[in-house]
Amino acid sequence: MRCHSLPRDTRAASLLCEIVMTFMFVMIVLGVTDKRATDMKGFAPLAIGLALTLIHLVSIPVTNTSVNPARSTGPAPIAGSWAMGQLWLFWVAPIVGAVIAGVAYLAYQLVAGRAAERPPEGTRTPVTTPSERLEPAHGSTW
Repeated sequence: MRCHSLPRDTRAASLLCEIVMTFMFVMIVLGVTDKRATDMKGFAPLAIGLALTLIHLVSIPVTNTSVNPARSTGPAPIAGSWAMGQLWLFWVAPIVGAVIAGVAYLAYQLVAGRAAERPPEGTRTPVTTPSERLEPAHGSTW
């Protein structure tokens, strides 16, 4: 039985685990709280809570789970030098995971937005002349 969070031979695995778990958690939070996710109204807290529970169940055996730098920073000074030596991982991994999730979610939104703007295949878009595009619509004035 080990006493501390990270055995020396699993630092890379611990870093990867924390990055992936934070990535998944941030993706879930962004997805269920998006204003366009109307089918999730009222269920966001449940989805977030269940996701956090699953993240803890998966990563407790690997790193004793942080996913939140404050959760690791609070007890680290009291726990001793071994905890302070590992603290960098519990700051770097969540930040990296959250940044990757933010970029991935933004990229997904851009791709999904372009797909939504595209007309369905087999339909024709009306051809307009340049003068028709400049005219105000339905009696509105410039």
